[in-house]
Amino acid sequence: MSNYNIVWICSDQQRWDTLQCLGFKGTQTPNIDRLAARGTAFARAYSQSPICTPSRTSFLTGMYPIAHQVHQNGAGAFPSHLRLIPKLMANAGYYTGHIGKLHLSATRQMIEKRPDDGYAEFYWSPEPFPEWSGDHDYHAWLWDKGVDPETYFKPYQHQHYGPGPAAEYRQVRWAGDRAERFIKMHSDRSWYLAINIDAPHPPLRKTI
Repeated sequence: MSNYNIVWICSDQQRWDTLQCLGFKGTQTPNIDRLAARGTAFARAYSQSPICTPSRTSFLTGMYPIAHQVHQNGAGAFPSHLRLIPKLMANAGYYTGHIGKLHLSATRQMIEKRPDDGYAEFYWSPEPFPEWSGDHDYHAWLWDKGVDPETYFKPYQHQHYGPGPAAEYRQVRWAGDRAERFIKMHSDRSWYLAINIDAPHPPLRKTI
């Protein structure tokens, strides 16, 4: 078993030219900038598909869309013959976890059907807004803090741009809390953790 721990952080609909470290001055991205300074920023990396589910399938299988044949969002189920990277990691002895959006099959107003993904811990939240009842871990986190998701998001349901809800209750804060807990709990083993947040997917919110 390897001694490496692996974190995959995937923001949603974020172009490369929205980062200060790559020359954009319109936003502040200090944490991403620090990661880039300590690692590698790929200036000529390309998404394999402009559509969410096919692109995520390429990430999680290592295959081009022409090979995995997943070409659209909203499919009822994910193809069972495709082998996902977290499953391979689990088979190799890594402890695996997922936080946030998976979106390998339909999610609109329904609980997503999970494939044989290999995740030992799974904290699902396809997006922040309350369209689902049950199994939405971000909303469970809000309830634990005494916040009703319906009431919290109601003023922003039809707002495309603006200050948005209070920063301390946003989905990114939930994802950070879940990730910190996962890393601390499994510090004595090799692990693979995927963090897939909805931000900065529209509607756009100003970070406070």
